[in-house]
Amino acid sequence: MKKIINWKLFFLLIVVCAVTGVMVLPFTYALAPLPDNAPMQIIIPAQIAQTLVLSALASFFGLSLAHRFWRKLQAVKSERVI
Repeated sequence: MKKIINWKLFFLLIVVCAVTGVMVLPFTYALAPLPDNAPMQIIIPAQIAQTLVLSALASFFGLSLAHRFWRKLQAVKSERVI
């Protein structure tokens, strides 16, 4: 089976993004306070889930593009005559 991306690096990026997303929450709510009737038990998990989904998409596409460009770069380097 062809290896598309480095899965260990992918999951490491997801974990780091989740941790930093949780660490940014207090700063986010300090800048834009929520109304008094906002259900925090729904908003916080939804925001963490949104961070996970967006970071997973960005990490996957970034790593797959990096893999493709790295292969093309190696092909160009091997064709070069020094």
